Amino acid sequence: MKRLLIITSFIAMLGIAAFIFTEANHIDTGYIISVTEKDIWLVRDNEQNIQGKTEEKLKEIYKFKGTNYDTDRIPSFVKEKLEVAQNVSVFSDGKTNASAPSQNEATFLIILK
Repeated sequence: MKRLLIITSFIAMLGIAAFIFTEANHIDTGYIISVTEKDIWLVRDNEQNIQGKTEEKLKEIYKFKGTNYDTDRIPSFVKEKLEVAQNVSVFSDGKTNASAPSQNEATFLIILK
């Protein structure tokens, strides 16, 4: 039984690694400044400039900066944990739409803090 569990875990890890290296070839790490049911707005800045500010204030400060990531491919149990001012790494295909803020589709997401 233990051996079956180890083999299954190994196969699952290989599957996740294959997905990340084929579907997600761009990694963007930053802070969430806005969260909706369908997307997150991510900016690269330091924690001191993000913490303690409301979502409305952050949107005003970073009006044309960062990337708006569509989160349709992120599992709901992960999306439920996303909050403004969280530090995350977002994996994507790297194909951003030219807009301000830029737009992309998140394929994988890791909550760092």
